[in-house]
Amino acid sequence: MVNNFEQEVKLSQTDISNIVIHFFDEVNQIVKNNHDPTMEIDRLFPEVIEKKYNIILSTEEKANIFALKRAIVTYIENLKGTDLLVSESDFDNSFPNMLMK
Repeated sequence: MVNNFEQEVKLSQTDISNIVIHFFDEVNQIVKNNHDPTMEIDRLFPEVIEKKYNIILSTEEKANIFALKRAIVTYIENLKGTDLLVSESDFDNSFPNMLMK
């Protein structure tokens, strides 16, 4: 089974840019401080990150931030619409699946 996995699944490693790390640091801070973080995350524009970290983002980096922000806000909105409790493992599995779609 392990040999089959190693043959069929090609793992790759990629570096995460500091911009993405800064973005998720900000999202983490928002989530810690707000019961309903949707609006605050939606207001997290690239200019906020540029100002706070004293950097200038490229057009591609800004587009990446908007895409990440849209995915997170959409996922939060979708979770709000469910009445069922979601286990942590279900949440962990569903989020990457939603991003891939």
